Amino acid sequence: MFVKYLLPFFLVLILSCNSNQEIPSISIGNNVAVVTNGGENSIQVIDLSTLEVKNTFFLNSQSGTFVHHIYADQEFNQFALAVPFFDFSNGHSALHTSSPKGQIQLINANTGQLELNIEVPFANHNAVFSSDGSEVWTTTVSHSGKVYVYDVKSGKQLTEIPVGADPSEVIFAQNGQVALTVAEESSFLTIIDTKQKQIIKEVKVDPNPSIVWPGYDQNSVFVVNGNRKSLNVVDLIQQKVVDYIDFDFVPGFSIFNFDKKNVWVCNPAANKILVYSKTDTWKVIKQINTDADPHQIKFFDSNNKAMVVNQKDNTAQIIDTNSFSILKTIQLGQKPNGILIKP
Repeated sequence: MFVKYLLPFFLVLILSCNSNQEIPSISIGNNVAVVTNGGENSIQVIDLSTLEVKNTFFLNSQSGTFVHHIYADQEFNQFALAVPFFDFSNGHSALHTSSPKGQIQLINANTGQLELNIEVPFANHNAVFSSDGSEVWTTTVSHSGKVYVYDVKSGKQLTEIPVGADPSEVIFAQNGQVALTVAEESSFLTIIDTKQKQIIKEVKVDPNPSIVWPGYDQNSVFVVNGNRKSLNVVDLIQQKVVDYIDFDFVPGFSIFNFDKKNVWVCNPAANKILVYSKTDTWKVIKQINTDADPHQIKFFDSNNKAMVVNQKDNTAQIIDTNSFSILKTIQLGQKPNGILIKP
């Protein structure tokens, strides 16, 4: 009798440990957030109507890797993930004394199946699709920093573009016509023509820029600087800095709320989000206390709600963007670091 009850248990255990098993549909659906958890290499789907975790699945990944950030193609058929052999939650400084490899994983957004694994020469910060979905771009966070471009179907390297030392996130703007990254050991934002695969312009920003994020619209970006403790607004048409915000803390992820016309900035060290609004100058209009290490923010529900993932407390928090009150805390996997919203 005892053996009879153990057999189903062992059958489930064996199936769950088989990394080559067929993964059932992860039921992405619509009106969801998709979150990456770097500490356990998992992806979680959160229903934005119920604010509940809808599904969780684990990447088919090697030991010692840490998934970092998530992007999708325009049709939402594939996810692009950076899966380096390096844990960015501990900072970037250890990369100066080691040479970890990087990877890109392309995941089927409907089944969760790994469709392609691309090896990258050095640890990479993110991976992002070109506007037509035929290419995936990434950077290597090394002293000999480069932007790499790969073919989505074959994984073949199409080109490499030398940039400054320690480039981090690479993003697209101007409807995919340009790619942008900053090199931490420089004073420039690098603008790359995505068709010619050539650098168009190096825009002067504050020294030692940390990372670049989308700005007000397709013609602007935010460059965040940890050493100078600042945010530069770069106009991509004028190709110059046109505005800035100075902080008394080291800024993290920054994002503009298009409807509320304010900028949300993570202060990971103090476990806060600061919201800035501008009349003549940028001023703090609200400080929101979060769980430990707020890492990335996305808006949803017509920009009336925000989701922040807190890397050190393994949570997501839902914030009302009108009252700035926290509506709910959702328990996630280990070290959540990336959010993708599918309306």
